[in-house]
Amino acid sequence: MLLWTTGTGALGCADPCPRLSPGGVGPVEHRPDGRYFVATSDSDGACPLDRRLDLGERVGGAWDRRVTATWPTATDPVQTGWSDVAPGEHPVVVFSHAANADTCTLHNRYSRLHSRWASQGWIVVSVAAGGSLCGSMSAENLEQRAALVELARSALPGLDRGLGDLGPFMAGHLDSGRVVFAGHSRGGGASLLAAAWAAEEDRPPLGVVALQPVDPMAWAVPLGTVAVPTLLVLAENDADVVAAHTASLDAAFGAAWGTVEVPGGIHAWTADDLPPRADADPETSADAQRQLTDEVSAQALMELDGEGTLAPWAWTDDIALWSDIPLRMRWGGRPDAVVLADFQDGAQILDCTDLEVCAVGVPFDSDDPERHDRAKWAHLVAENDGAVTILVPVDALGAERVELVVLGTPDVELVLEHGQSTALQVLPPSSASLMDPQRGVMMGADVPGGLAGDLVLRVRGDVWIDNVVAFTAPD
Repeated sequence: MLLWTTGTGALGCADPCPRLSPGGVGPVEHRPDGRYFVATSDSDGACPLDRRLDLGERVGGAWDRRVTATWPTATDPVQTGWSDVAPGEHPVVVFSHAANADTCTLHNRYSRLHSRWASQGWIVVSVAAGGSLCGSMSAENLEQRAALVELARSALPGLDRGLGDLGPFMAGHLDSGRVVFAGHSRGGGASLLAAAWAAEEDRPPLGVVALQPVDPMAWAVPLGTVAVPTLLVLAENDADVVAAHTASLDAAFGAAWGTVEVPGGIHAWTADDLPPRADADPETSADAQRQLTDEVSAQALMELDGEGTLAPWAWTDDIALWSDIPLRMRWGGRPDAVVLADFQDGAQILDCTDLEVCAVGVPFDSDDPERHDRAKWAHLVAENDGAVTILVPVDALGAERVELVVLGTPDVELVLEHGQSTALQVLPPSSASLMDPQRGVMMGADVPGGLAGDLVLRVRGDVWIDNVVAFTAPD
């Protein structure tokens, strides 16, 4: 993948700065895999031009205005020396980076991720949150970071008119009506907050892509409703943000949403080169985590710009291409979905029969319950044949598919029964290749003729289940 743009100066030396061709460019050229070539306004810090974004008079002088942009190019910058934006108007990602009290200007340290997005045709505008925005995490700081996201968005029409340092490159190429907010860590929380504010003012972005985000509500910042499709990419071994599950955020989502957890991933490995914390415990490689983050987020951007929504429930086949390790996924907001049981409490369970354990509303990780205190599952253990009866509400009658998240060992056997009918489908132990004892997989069954009564889940073995959902129409 081409991450950096290079050109040829008058003396024939390498020029790391983006350059506009003097006479325009010809038709767009694509890489062999069908994606655009890519240029960036900051070649690993080697470009001496200090790019700044015109944020207007509303921003105090102590706020940082530096920006790194990454965009699709018309030709291969390495071969041509020119970095013109590919013809046409392109959707925009406004990106908000991670930060801590010691390191605040990380806007140019996500080149791999931003290049992946730009290769799909997105212009990525990553704004530095330095100056007076640098500091320890607080409610005030998070709100200021969210305000910076909104201000950066408000500057896009000026860029499209050719204003500012990047204006000559961007003029006529930004579609400021097709904007996604994205961010990592504190920047991810700021993106969620900015999207909620924008939706309240009837100018919502297309959606949000939040990578290991800070939960604003954990810092006493009212979030309101994030009324746009939202993807959260989480890291299983995140030592910075407790985000193994985000059930506390579920109620804030007002549109389709999904969470994808990178198994064994850590907080730092979303960026290019952030050093991990001393207590970080990665169980996957940095390259594998970044690859998964690249592909999952790129899929989300494609759907947000194409369909205007997210459909993570349909990503099963794609994930098999992205990764050879199982991912834990959760999702909600599918228009035809009715949640039968999320196991936050026992109200949705009608009966437990012949089970040694029938525990509802418990964290799945008994060794570290605080880390997973937002994740409520049903834990079922049956030496022989046990059964759980799950209430099917009136609005789910007629549903033609049922799915649930399953976490267990390879010897588990599950049979889903529809009322008094025969088994709809065995959730087979042959899926052991996906059945990791610490990660759930989504499994399901079609319901010929539609649901007409309560569900019975027959169990043999030790299993955890979550998010039993019925769909009124099959995919």
